Amino acid sequence: MSSPLRTLALLVLWSSALAPGFRSAALPEDATGDGRVDVHDAAYALRQVLGLSSLSSLSAPPLSRRSLLPWAGGDAVGIGLPDVATIAALEGLGHAFDANADRAAADLIRHYWVGNEDSGHILPTRDGYATTEPPNGYLWESAQMLCVLENLYQTSHSPSLLRRLRSQWAFLRERFGVQRMASVGEGSANGWSDDAGWSALMLLSFHRSLGDDDALKAAGELVRNAVARWEDTTTGGLWYRDNHREKASYQASVILAAVRLYELTGDRFYWDRAVALADWVETALLRPDGLYYVEADRRGPRRNDRPPEQGSSDTFLGGNMAMGVVYARLYRDSGDARYRQRALRVAAAILAVETTPDGVYLNDRDAWTNGFFMGEWAAEVLPLPGLGAEHRQAMRRSALSIAANARTEDGYYSPCWSGPAEGAGCGWSRSPANVRPQQLTVSANTVNVLAAAAAIGRRTPAPTRRAPAMP
Repeated sequence: MSSPLRTLALLVLWSSALAPGFRSAALPEDATGDGRVDVHDAAYALRQVLGLSSLSSLSAPPLSRRSLLPWAGGDAVGIGLPDVATIAALEGLGHAFDANADRAAADLIRHYWVGNEDSGHILPTRDGYATTEPPNGYLWESAQMLCVLENLYQTSHSPSLLRRLRSQWAFLRERFGVQRMASVGEGSANGWSDDAGWSALMLLSFHRSLGDDDALKAAGELVRNAVARWEDTTTGGLWYRDNHREKASYQASVILAAVRLYELTGDRFYWDRAVALADWVETALLRPDGLYYVEADRRGPRRNDRPPEQGSSDTFLGGNMAMGVVYARLYRDSGDARYRQRALRVAAAILAVETTPDGVYLNDRDAWTNGFFMGEWAAEVLPLPGLGAEHRQAMRRSALSIAANARTEDGYYSPCWSGPAEGAGCGWSRSPANVRPQQLTVSANTVNVLAAAAAIGRRTPAPTRRAPAMP
C-alpha cells in the first residue's frame, strides 16, 4: 500500500472511531477476510468513497455496507458529529459531500418533479403541498427548489440538470408569461416583497444557466415593480406587503437581485436602490450581536430578546446570509472595505449565535427559506479575504448532520438539521407553524445545505462590474 493511501486509510479508522456522526454502517468492516478490521480494510472503505458517482450522474450513491460516510444504509443511528480536525482532514474527500448532495437531489426530483427531464416541471404547490394548477404563490415556492437545482448545476455542469432548468423555464413561460411573472402586489404572481425577491433571483438563475435574455428582462421589470410599489421614500426600506405595517430583512432577496442586475446590465438604478436598501437594513435592523432583526414596524424592531431557536427567533438565518452575500458583492464591485467588514461581521455572528453547540447551523426562523442562500454563501462569502476555515467547516458539519440525522425514511428532508427528522424531538414539530419535511419548501431548503457543501471550493464569485462613480 502506498504511503499516501496508508495515511488516508489510517485517517478513516481514526475519524470513524472519534466521530460517531459517521454512522456505524460507515465503520470499515473485514473486507480482506483475515478476521480483523485494520488499515487494509479502511483502505478498502476509502476506495469505495473515491469511486462513488459524482454530481453529474444525479443518481443515488450505492448503499454499500462498507461505505464510509452518512449516506450509508439507514439501519444505524448517529448523534455525534466529527470535530473540527476531522472535518478539516476530510476536506479533500469531496466525493463524500458530492454523494450526499447527489442522493438528496435525486430525492427532491423523485418527490417534486413532474414528467421527464426534457419536458417536465417542478410540482405546483401551495404552502409546500401539491396542488392541481400553479397558483399565484407558485413562483416563489418553485424558486426554493429551482435554486437547489441551479446551485448543483453551477457546481457540476450536469447536462441532465441543464435540461431540467430549460424545461422548467419553458413551463413557467407557458403557464405564466413573462409579464405576469414580473407582476407584484396582492393577487398577483408576487404578492409580497420577498416573493418578488425569490422570483427575481430565480429568473436571474435562468439567465445565468441558460443565457436567456427574456429571463433577465423579466427579473429587471420585477425588481423595478417591487421598488415602485413597496419602497418607503420617506424613511427608507421596502414595506413587506401592501398594508405597510412592517419592513423585514426578507427584502435582502430584492437587494441581492438588484446588485446582480446592476452587474449584468450596468444600469445605475439597480446599484443605487441596492445600496440605499442595504443601508436601511444596516441602520434599522442591526442587532447588537451583528445579525439583523427580522422585522421592524413604525416603532422600531420587533424583538423578543431570547436566543434563537427552531421555530422561534427575532433574527433569520436566511436573511442574515443574504446580507452577507450582498456585502460580499458590493465589496467586490466597489473595493470599499466597509462592505467586506460587514460581511465578515455577519459571518462571525452566525457562527456565534446561529449554530448549535455541535456547530450545526440553526434553522431558526423560517424553514421554508432559511437554506436559500447557502450556495451563494459558499461561492461569495466563504472565499472572502480574512474569513477562516471554521466557516467552511460549519457548512460541511451541517451537511454531514443533515445527511445523517435529518432525512426521513422515504427521502424527505427535515427542518431539524441536527435531527431527529420527525417526532417530538424535532423542535419544529412543536412550532405552531405548519412545517413538515414533506413540504417542498422545507425539503428544498434543507437539501440546499448539502448542495452548498458540495460547492465549496468549486463555485467561485461571480464576475464583477465596477461600481458607478458617486454623483
